[in-house]
Amino acid sequence: MRKLLNIVSALVVFAAGNLQAAPDASTNAPLGFYVVSQIKMEGGKLIDTPQFPHLGYVAATPDLALTRLKAVALDPSQDRTVPAAAEHPVIIVTIYPEDADKLTMLTKNSIGQRILLMLGDTPLLAPHIRSPLTTMRFKLTCGKASDEPVIEAGLKKLVQ
Repeated sequence: MRKLLNIVSALVVFAAGNLQAAPDASTNAPLGFYVVSQIKMEGGKLIDTPQFPHLGYVAATPDLALTRLKAVALDPSQDRTVPAAAEHPVIIVTIYPEDADKLTMLTKNSIGQRILLMLGDTPLLAPHIRSPLTTMRFKLTCGKASDEPVIEAGLKKLVQ
């Protein structure tokens, strides 16, 4: 299980600096998954920010929206005394089995593309999908430690 989690984490962990401004933790914003296209789509929007320059277009609504999460926690295996770990905290997100099935299908149909994860209107990361995600847990690495409490709080609002 640990090996699978590490493989999946490698797919969704993103480089420092890819984190957009921290979301507003006062709302219950869904965790949205958007397939990114280089072709303009009707009703879609262009994602072109300093953290995601010329990323591409996404639909007006997410391809998958998670309005509830099973668990959200800081990665207990992360050694916070190591400077790189302290600067880029890792959040583990656990989703429900039925949502994991939907995420598996979305990633299976999106191999070779990027999927943008957004908390509400805030882009979090945009990994390239190399293989289907087949797990209920994945890791999000924060671009900077100051963003972690707000992102974690926003995600925890979805825990049910």
